[in-house]
Amino acid sequence: MKKTLSVASLVAIIAACLGMVYRNFNLGDDDGYRAAKQKEVIKQFDRDGDGKLNDHEKKAADEAAEARKRVAYIKKYDKNGDGVLSVEEKQAADKATAARTKAFMKKFDRDGDGKLSAEEKQAATRWAKL
Repeated sequence: MKKTLSVASLVAIIAACLGMVYRNFNLGDDDGYRAAKQKEVIKQFDRDGDGKLNDHEKKAADEAAEARKRVAYIKKYDKNGDGVLSVEEKQAADKATAARTKAFMKKFDRDGDGKLSAEEKQAATRWAKL
């Protein structure tokens, strides 16, 4: 009887945990933000008007996203506002990037081997999409 009760309790706890994960990670629902973002990108880069991005359109969208990231990166670390990172500004940017990378690895490298396994990458990707 005790084993049956323990197993039933364990199953209930697991079910509750899965419910919380499902709810917190929005695995079943799109809040509309991602879908709206995708529609915006398609609208901007769909040159042939077919409602999808072909390889050339995807490449253009990716290049535009990278350019925006570069501009934001320079703007963030360019303390004197000259539009170029000095040696000191680049060192500060590198230090901040290293700290973020370390924190990211601490969060997702569950086995502590210094690399992300396929499962760890999947968890990081899910987290990044939230």
